[in-house]
Amino acid sequence: MNLEEIPSFHPTEKEFEDFIPYLSQPKVARLGARYGMIKIIPPQNFKPPLSLDLEKFKFEVRYQRLNTLNLVNRSRLFFIKQLNNYKRATHDGGNKKMPRFDNKPYLLVQSTSSNDDGKKKLYLYDLYISIIQYYNRDISWNKLLTTVRDHDKKILHLPTVRDIERDIRLWKILSLYFDVSVSDIKYVFGKNIKDYYNYICRQYLNIISTNDPIADEYPSSLLSDNEESDVEMKDDQEEGNAEECPLCHKYDVIKNLITCYSCDKFFHVDCINKTADQTHIENIAGFKKHPQMKSWICKNCILGNGYYGFRISSKEYTLPQFIKITHSNTDIKYNDTLLNELEKEFWENVNDIEKRTTVKYGADIHKQSPGTQSGFPTIHHPPDTIKGNQEEYKKYIDHPANLYNLPHSKGSLLRLFCNNISGMTIPWLYVGSKFSTFCWHMEDQYTLSANYQHEGAPKVWYSIPSSDCMKFQNFLINRTPDLFIKQPDLMHQLTSLVSPEILMQRGITCYRAIQHPNEYIVTYPKCYHAGFNSGYNLNEAVNFTTEFWLPYGMNAIDEYRISKKQCVFDMHELLIEIIHRTFGGDAGKVFSSALSRTAYEYLLKTFNAVNEEIQNIVDIVHILPVFFDKDELISGSTTGERRPSAEWDDDKNNLGTKYKESNIYCTHCKTICSFGFVIHQRNQTVVMKRKKVLKIEDYRSWPQFTDFLNKQRPHWAYEILCFADYFAICNKASENEIIDHLQYDELYTLKWISYIKNMLDNMGSAVNKM
Repeated sequence: MNLEEIPSFHPTEKEFEDFIPYLSQPKVARLGARYGMIKIIPPQNFKPPLSLDLEKFKFEVRYQRLNTLNLVNRSRLFFIKQLNNYKRATHDGGNKKMPRFDNKPYLLVQSTSSNDDGKKKLYLYDLYISIIQYYNRDISWNKLLTTVRDHDKKILHLPTVRDIERDIRLWKILSLYFDVSVSDIKYVFGKNIKDYYNYICRQYLNIISTNDPIADEYPSSLLSDNEESDVEMKDDQEEGNAEECPLCHKYDVIKNLITCYSCDKFFHVDCINKTADQTHIENIAGFKKHPQMKSWICKNCILGNGYYGFRISSKEYTLPQFIKITHSNTDIKYNDTLLNELEKEFWENVNDIEKRTTVKYGADIHKQSPGTQSGFPTIHHPPDTIKGNQEEYKKYIDHPANLYNLPHSKGSLLRLFCNNISGMTIPWLYVGSKFSTFCWHMEDQYTLSANYQHEGAPKVWYSIPSSDCMKFQNFLINRTPDLFIKQPDLMHQLTSLVSPEILMQRGITCYRAIQHPNEYIVTYPKCYHAGFNSGYNLNEAVNFTTEFWLPYGMNAIDEYRISKKQCVFDMHELLIEIIHRTFGGDAGKVFSSALSRTAYEYLLKTFNAVNEEIQNIVDIVHILPVFFDKDELISGSTTGERRPSAEWDDDKNNLGTKYKESNIYCTHCKTICSFGFVIHQRNQTVVMKRKKVLKIEDYRSWPQFTDFLNKQRPHWAYEILCFADYFAICNKASENEIIDHLQYDELYTLKWISYIKNMLDNMGSAVNKM
């Protein structure tokens, strides 16, 4: 693959001991932004010994079927599955035979450019989506996500079948594109897609206006490669067992429920009939079904939810066991020629829809016991092998390039958080085998990341720098718009691959890197990256931040809210800490003036917007805010004062003992409700008389409080909304709706919001002098 390699840096010992400041140097940061990532080759004497306890370190294995990771392949397979589900669901169960189900996602048709009887593959999804693309040429990433956020507008124009069939220009274009005669391609559409397309058109408005087909915390994928487990699960479903109905979220015994033939989820028939206009399941009475109800299929499985996940092993493996079950040859000598051959073979396995290569990957491994947390030397687990060389071992324990230390080392803003964040401030380990892969993604909240290879075969990386990020996203949304409507946070799920060769052909910049043992790959903010392992290897990764990252972190809040991706940590909490420390007397020792000023401006803008939203809600709905004290719930303190979360000299190993990692998330947009929230009664809730849902005095701790809001509250009755989403509801509500429904909602704001106001007011003049 003819891609330019990313730059490599060889810091001196002194530079390497200031790892984050070195990466923040203008020259290094400039190239990091240009290429998306860089390689760091440590000084020759930096060779930390692997410090895992090989007997205790065990991990589950992720099974990856490579051809389904290809974004287009997966969409094709989804489509044929949905099409077959539609055929089964619309079969009337009388004397008619059950329709033929096609397992292959394509038909063989006559090519117009071939002089003989040569046939070519015509994928049904490709034909379907080409029609969608023809009528939606202005679709873009931002337009789609904004529409999904508002979920009351249609982003796609879906013409009627009659209009499609009469569009002569469309069929000529499709004929040229697919190299198939107009008559043949129209026949394929009419015979295989037409009725299903009609069904999609009828349902389309409901999908958009009701947000998700079924709000499901544990969705099922239409593409399951865990057939054995599915059989076991069905065998275990006895009539006396209780299952949850996804519509009312209430449990009932199986004999009182109907089962979807495709996803095996259970539903109350009354719920289906009662909510046919809103909640996405066809009315039993109006939907044709098999007499024994064995062929009833929920709308999720007909329209598709776009969800895809990896199957996980039921047992854990040690490193030697993993090497054995993956048949890994650890004696292979890798060179450029061999790596190029492996790279070609890898992408052939990904791109060929009929190849079913499955590989094993030990990914996102996070353990807590000593000797399993990190491969780097730690004070918790000095291995037996260093008994005679303890001084050499100790120099690595506190080294900033030790990934166990990096998030809390000099220059990282993440050290401001008192709580550890698994996978971000606590390293995760990765055990690769031949062709195991990590799909295209950006780091959480656009932070930087460092990946170190402890041992094993080379890891091949690809990067798309932030400058081409939007171009890449627009390419994805144009290629599979239907999938992104269903899964707006798809590119955060690490399940999708597109070949760099295809991206380069579309004008999207891609770079490449080969990582060997004792080398770091550092990704910079908003860089898409992906890659694969050429054989067995052991890597470790962690996130960190720099001062120049702050604007990216704020940008992530807005983009995550639109794509409904949860933030890992509260950016506003971070801004408050920066400002508190800056103007608390230690400014010069901690942060630059530029960072402090930027943090102040971001917080002031957000704070003003939040206050305006609260006031608008009060003016429209006439509900007064209830104040609650987060600090009291966290620590039991009753002072009412806002306190900094952690001192800079806190022992990093004790971080998290004061504060429990827990945030309140908006039900709609998934954003963190940093300043407060509204408890909103869902439309189907019948209000008998006013009764408070939340009594803060009943909760003794912050975790207990947030656990109720996020998990334990009656989800079918109430939802937690951020101020922006609730204000949007208020704006659309009629006067009668406000009187009959919204007046029973509850508005809660943080007590220390007044502290933030005073802090911003008092420090404004100081910021202007900086």
